[in-house]
Amino acid sequence: MKMRKMIALTTLLMMLAMVGACGDSDKSLDVEGLKLGKDLTSVLGDATKLLGGITDLDSAKAALPKLTEMDSGLGDIVAKAAKLSPESLDSFKGMALKAVPALEGAMTKLTDIPQVGQALKPVMDSMLAKLKSL
Repeated sequence: MKMRKMIALTTLLMMLAMVGACGDSDKSLDVEGLKLGKDLTSVLGDATKLLGGITDLDSAKAALPKLTEMDSGLGDIVAKAAKLSPESLDSFKGMALKAVPALEGAMTKLTDIPQVGQALKPVMDSMLAKLKSL
């Protein structure tokens, strides 16, 4: 259990560091008052933290509504990113694509828990597809 929490925390910190490494690029990512870079970091950080707390099918089912909400928020962010200038969109894409391995890694760890991977697969696939669609 402690190992799972340590892995989740490490994954979260790595993902936040990768997204944060983009420096002040979020200044160019401001669309309609929304700081897309910060919102992306927040949604993906929350998702990774939530995934790290899943230990069985019951906790996966409990997390599913929140993950679905995060997936919807990610969809909103990606839709707004489509309105960015080409230069800003390239920067945003870089941030988003850096987060994919951490999210995939968190999901891969959950597939070892009976029935958990199957329960979360649709929402996780949706989130990954949104990130990769950029």
